[in-house]
Amino acid sequence: LTLGLVRTPQPLGSYSITLADNREGEMSGALQTINDDALLHFDVNINLNAESRSVALHGHAWAGNNQAEAVQAVIPLMGPLQNNRAQINWQRSF
Repeated sequence: LTLGLVRTPQPLGSYSITLADNREGEMSGALQTINDDALLHFDVNINLNAESRSVALHGHAWAGNNQAEAVQAVIPLMGPLQNNRAQINWQRSF
């Protein structure tokens, strides 16, 4: 997992993360964009497992219409592109 800063003309957007306790030691949820005018959109499922000590993210991310070049450049760094959307399939054990 790599984090970086991107200079944009406004904040990237507003997002929500929801998590629910499915059973002992396991949680699932989602990361989603909550404003239509966001520069960067997410629709990602999240799975956390205490027993296997793992985190998994599966979904996609995309830039809003007519967004800054810096935002467009970040999308391919998140995963392989399909229909101008990054396919996010990330899993790690800790």
